[in-house]
Amino acid sequence: MTVDRRLVIGSDYELERALAESEDSSKLNTSFIERLNLTIRRGCSYLARKTPAHARRRSRLAEQLELLRCYYNFVRPHPGLPGRGTPAMPAGLASPRSEWATGEIACAA
Repeated sequence: MTVDRRLVIGSDYELERALAESEDSSKLNTSFIERLNLTIRRGCSYLARKTPAHARRRSRLAEQLELLRCYYNFVRPHPGLPGRGTPAMPAGLASPRSEWATGEIACAA
């Protein structure tokens, strides 16, 4: 069995440039996106496997994914980041003193 790799979106130059600028690897690697998919599935009850919960409306799923995105980026500490900060901190969207509580995000929505 062989794996056939095809570039579907973008050009060869864009792919090579993106891989060269990558902090993690110079090879195409799906482990990062698979890990993000697992995090999203575990964080969103509508997407968890073998669960009785399901989204009856597309808008409900979108709302829950937006809350998960806010929690992931502004509340949840990430051990791989300096000072166990959130992704919003290095991006300049939040300061270390502005730790949001989950309730504050829910009230802001």
